[in-house]
Amino acid sequence: MKDYLICLSNLIHALQGERGFSTLITREKNNNETRLDDYFAHSDVFIDELKTYVQQWQAESELKTDQLKLTADISLHLSKINERRDLIKKHQSSTSKIFDFYTFSLITPLIQLMSSFALRIKNLHPNAVSAFCFFIQWKEKVGLERLVLTRGFVEQNFNDSAYQERIEFLLNEQHYYEQSFLSLATLEQQEIINNSYEVPDFKILQQIHQELKLGSANQLIQKIKGKDWFDLISKKLDAMHILEYELILNLDKKHNLFTKDSIQDLNVEQRLVYKLPIFENMPAYEVNTIVNASETYQLPKNKLIMLENNIATHLHIVLIGWVKVFKKPLNSNKETTLQMLGNGSSIMESCIFSNTCLKASAKSVTDVLLFSIPTAVVKQQIANNNQFALNLLSNIANKTVTLSHELELIKTQPSDYRIGRFLLEILNQKKWLSNKLQLPYNKSLIASQLGMSREVFSRSLSQLAKKGAVIDKNTITLSDKFELCQYCDNSIIDKCINYGAKECTNKHDYSGKISTH
Repeated sequence: MKDYLICLSNLIHALQGERGFSTLITREKNNNETRLDDYFAHSDVFIDELKTYVQQWQAESELKTDQLKLTADISLHLSKINERRDLIKKHQSSTSKIFDFYTFSLITPLIQLMSSFALRIKNLHPNAVSAFCFFIQWKEKVGLERLVLTRGFVEQNFNDSAYQERIEFLLNEQHYYEQSFLSLATLEQQEIINNSYEVPDFKILQQIHQELKLGSANQLIQKIKGKDWFDLISKKLDAMHILEYELILNLDKKHNLFTKDSIQDLNVEQRLVYKLPIFENMPAYEVNTIVNASETYQLPKNKLIMLENNIATHLHIVLIGWVKVFKKPLNSNKETTLQMLGNGSSIMESCIFSNTCLKASAKSVTDVLLFSIPTAVVKQQIANNNQFALNLLSNIANKTVTLSHELELIKTQPSDYRIGRFLLEILNQKKWLSNKLQLPYNKSLIASQLGMSREVFSRSLSQLAKKGAVIDKNTITLSDKFELCQYCDNSIIDKCINYGAKECTNKHDYSGKISTH
């Protein structure tokens, strides 16, 4: 599988260069055919290599349905590439046609094929494969920067407002993919970037970006010609291609997100996995099949796990810790918390079943132990294992009911009630053993989860203190823990270990509702 990725990486890089240089000579209207032919010949080496692989894949039935379609589309457009090249050499092709053919007919589907092969490597760390997919998208955005900014350097004019907006959008996209890669990258991937990403003229590129953002295109930019720009940013793309090669070689090796083990009690790992609700009523050998194809990972606090608008590579289940599901508008630092998921909770599993992109992002808010099942394994088990499919449906149904109830509480109950109910759930999770409660994560997140501002949450805690509770940072000591029973409802009582005890004041009436005496 690595050989396939290296072949695709080489071909994409060659086509990115061919696209960029074709655009340059078309804009400059020069006849540098020798160098252009060099680009064509370089691409042809990897086109021939891909054709050989495609024949091998077809002979051995290596490809899945989506990959068959991609390879068919790519092969069709590659059959037309010499015709396109002739038009470029005769200056009978516009820059927009060059852009559309290379970008949408070849490079984009090749990147999709490359990502799909990466996902098929067994026992990959979820963060490692997700970060890699973002890296190849980041590199393509740099390739598009080489393409788009060529116009400005050839014409020595960046003043057109529509052109400026296009540049700004492209640089923002590039920054998004770069930050996404860095946020997801494992320690090993970060080390590759830190040790290798050394471009001699990188500071000049940063200065150019700064001038473009500030609109001060009258200093460095005016001194650079189109060919100089092409050669300058090509050095960055060549460096990124080397990094991509290193990342491919590193993909199936051991990856870490901690410099050392942070969750100490790893002996409980197996017990926690085998007790997950998705394995309920399943024979041990069926559970073992899934577990053996999956992995358990440690994540540090504030580590991105899944990113909105991308595909889910794994079904992630929290074994220990807390994960935040959130939405964050592009180019904004403000996050809206949608869910807080604790022990035993799965993360955005519906996107796997519906084959849709992720509707939100997820990251750890504490150190987390995560059990991750590859999506291919999940889909195969759903097709062949009725009990597993039923357990997953039950899991989704329970989460939907919980979310509906939480939304109802936000809309119908005052802040004091929502906080009291939240504390009651913590008390029940701790089996009513102590009057001392530890908030599981910071107060801002709790406030957001409960649908209130941090200020309202703080005022409500102050009122609790007036009733005798002692509040010390994230620790709340109650004067009487049974006072929280007033916040009990049907969604809590069935799992309350204290229900029916002599201190319990809540009873079911004949309608099934709770009455408090």
